[in-house]
Amino acid sequence: MEDKQKNAGNKPLRKAYNKTIDFAKTYLKNGEAKNMSKKNQPEGAIEDENIETENAENTFDENEVSEMLEKIEKLTKERDEAKETMLRNVAELENFRRRSMREKDEIVQYANERLLFKFLEILDTLDKAIEAGKKSTDYAALLQGLEMLAAKTSKLFEEAGVKPMPDPVGEDFNVDLMEAMLMTPSELPEGKVFGVISRGYMYGEKVLRHAKIIASSGPAPEAKADAE
Repeated sequence: MEDKQKNAGNKPLRKAYNKTIDFAKTYLKNGEAKNMSKKNQPEGAIEDENIETENAENTFDENEVSEMLEKIEKLTKERDEAKETMLRNVAELENFRRRSMREKDEIVQYANERLLFKFLEILDTLDKAIEAGKKSTDYAALLQGLEMLAAKTSKLFEEAGVKPMPDPVGEDFNVDLMEAMLMTPSELPEGKVFGVISRGYMYGEKVLRHAKIIASSGPAPEAKADAE
């Protein structure tokens, strides 16, 4: 019993064929078998079978079955070719997507390299200002150097497309451009900008950094009473 099971396990698996083609081929084989049996039967029996065949429905001759087989094989081949083409197109699209992402990263990296190279000038100027401050106590000259450094830095930012927002003090609070950090009583009406903690910046038409501001909550109660 164990030997039979081992031998059965060693048998190769039966290859799966197209069911439609198998059915058509079986139909042809059955037709050939019937023709052979007709030759071996008496003449009267052949006539009786012919009568049954003529009265049967959905029967095909060998030529029709052969044509059906050819069409099925042709369609199967076209299906396999279409599937292969589709898989190849999907692979090419994925390769294109990866290549585009890599090129985009390279462009961004190159743009950052150019910007960082320009900002190295700021580090050079800072180093010189620190060395000069160590050797001199002339604060006026030091202040002048800091102003020159700020001007150069602003110019580099402007060349990169970054510009400071206008001074918002006294203007209405704008949630799209500003971020209120505090509210304090002041002579300004409620909702106006009283002070700026850090300036806001624009990159083209986009907000790069919101301005951090102190908003006015209106005059203090004591000031209102005095005014009355």
